Amino acid sequence: MVSFGNIQFLRLTFLLLFLTILGRNLFSANQYWDRHDGSTGASTGVTASGDWDDSNWNSNADGSGSNGTWSNGNTAIFSAGSDATGISSITANLNNATLGGLTVEEGDITIEASGSGTLTLSANADFEVAEGSTLTITEPLLYDGKTLNKIGEGLLTINANNTPGVGGTTTITQGKIDLSSAVTNFTGNITGVGTTKSMLGGDGIVNSATFGNANGEIDFVSPGLGLSSSMTNNTSRQQLSAADDERSSGAEAVGSLTVTNLALNGGTIYDWEIADFSPGTNNGSAYDVLKYNSINFESGQKIGVNILAVQNSNGAAGRFNNFSNAGNNYSDGNGFHFLQSSSGSDPGGISGALQDAGDASSYFDLYTDSFDYYYGPGVGSWGVWYDGSGDFYLTYSAVPEPSTYIMISALFLIIGFNQSSRKTLHSLIASLRQKFSKNTNQPVPAELS
Repeated sequence: MVSFGNIQFLRLTFLLLFLTILGRNLFSANQYWDRHDGSTGASTGVTASGDWDDSNWNSNADGSGSNGTWSNGNTAIFSAGSDATGISSITANLNNATLGGLTVEEGDITIEASGSGTLTLSANADFEVAEGSTLTITEPLLYDGKTLNKIGEGLLTINANNTPGVGGTTTITQGKIDLSSAVTNFTGNITGVGTTKSMLGGDGIVNSATFGNANGEIDFVSPGLGLSSSMTNNTSRQQLSAADDERSSGAEAVGSLTVTNLALNGGTIYDWEIADFSPGTNNGSAYDVLKYNSINFESGQKIGVNILAVQNSNGAAGRFNNFSNAGNNYSDGNGFHFLQSSSGSDPGGISGALQDAGDASSYFDLYTDSFDYYYGPGVGSWGVWYDGSGDFYLTYSAVPEPSTYIMISALFLIIGFNQSSRKTLHSLIASLRQKFSKNTNQPVPAELS
């Protein structure tokens, strides 16, 4: 039975909902960054640097008409038109700017800190970074009680010691969030949402994160700054080319990410990069390391490790430093320290077999296609060793399997070593690599074509 009081309540509810929607439409709008006032486009060249608080904002997506100043609560879009494709630095000289959202349509945008100002979310907000673009924020970013959601295939780097604040949450629908080394205490939990690929990396410290392929879990963990594997779909492990990376050196490509409370569930992929084949204490600068105070594995599940080779000189995919060391063997604690405990405690969620030091390879799936692509297929094997105190090492053996000797010997007997047969030999090796590769999307190197 519907009473008069119920009808009045429903009317009031619908009225409040209508006013909320109307208020959003009336008082929140898109503003487009424009350094080319009076003409279409955002700049006179490929860059569009400037001050946030100046008359650098346009209400028209193409930049036509006159510019105005920023209005708090609006969504900032970089940029008007499509010509600001270079590196642009925006100085956030507005004392306290509030945002309804932020979008990078093209180019590489850095929002620089100025004085004691902040960027504050006025409501739950999407930060969208387009494929091939980057957004780096050094200005303090506040969102107490609100959600910052990363969308788009591009890279968002948080480069200040920000905290979401009380009740603030951070989600990744698509793409990667990097926490720079300046982020020493990113509070709260970062989660993945939706079915597109999500990734967390960088060199900073986050309170907690859960990785895996279920809802609420981040798909990939990738220490260091820059994208490690393709973002075109949520399962691709194919290594990106140099043109798609935003890195200038091997030391920048690899990194040391700390997740204080770390959970690795089934479906987790760890994009592990190596720029210098020198096992030892230089993890985080020669190769990736993921650090934690507590770690928990999902019982009965395996963790995937995508072994990626990068050039130490520029961070692009390619051969690493000390290439000759790949001819050596590195076992047990002499291997690559890629999971490091700061508490020295055993991980949870695993069987009693790992309470003592020993081989832990059965808990991991190791994907070596990208590494083999630059070093050679079948010439080395990888494993995992646990030290009994919360630390894990990638082990490496350069001794080929007997089947590898047989395959190579057979090829040489059939083809011989004359100069005219080199192309045939290379073609056969490329064909075998493509046929037996775990990752059929891995391209065949140019030298084998």
